[in-house]
Amino acid sequence: MAAKTPTAAFSVRVHVRLVDRPGTLGRLTVAIGEAGGNITALDGFKIKSLHMEDEINIYCSSEEHQQEVRRAIEAVDGVEILAWEDRTFDLHEGGKISTAVKKEVHTLNDLAMVYTPGVARVCTAISEDVNL
Repeated sequence: MAAKTPTAAFSVRVHVRLVDRPGTLGRLTVAIGEAGGNITALDGFKIKSLHMEDEINIYCSSEEHQQEVRRAIEAVDGVEILAWEDRTFDLHEGGKISTAVKKEVHTLNDLAMVYTPGVARVCTAISEDVNL
């Protein structure tokens, strides 16, 4: 069952490149918000020639919602997605069976990705595609 509101369990990290032109960042953040995404981290863009680059963390409410947010970002003129990762799946990369801590859990949001409901998403995906 999908969450009704954006949550850490369905968060994505998006590395974007923006044309260094006034208003581009504003259009990007508005597009994410209008698609229902909740921006939770935006550290500061690095200017590289005629472009700016940064990573943005966005909470979504489901995998389908993640794709809606992605389409909204792709529709913004002057914005290019360089990398897209599901933060929960990234956190579970390589498995979790171990006697040592692989990732520290500091907040309830971290716990939502590491344990329930985040781990359930990863288990379901593995059951559907054993090559993950």
